[in-house]
Amino acid sequence: MTRDKNRVAPKVWLITGCSTGFGRALAEAVLKKGDEVLATARQPEQLRALIEHYPETAKAVRLDVTLPQDIQTAVDTDRNSKVIVG
Repeated sequence: MTRDKNRVAPKVWLITGCSTGFGRALAEAVLKKGDEVLATARQPEQLRALIEHYPETAKAVRLDVTLPQDIQTAVDTDRNSKVIVG
């Protein structure tokens, strides 16, 4: 993806519940704006269309917030990014 040299680097958002509802709407709005999204859902296969539409800026991760191992995996997925929303 080519970025304008004057544009601030994109933010990386970790958004929960991206399979439907507010989480999905927020993920789509953020991606349309040009930022990056670590999209989470209990069933990440439901995020396929979103990831295919934004292959360079969206990544799907399984996350059930009631399972500590899922939380750790989501956090470990992109430690080098500045997470804006968790």
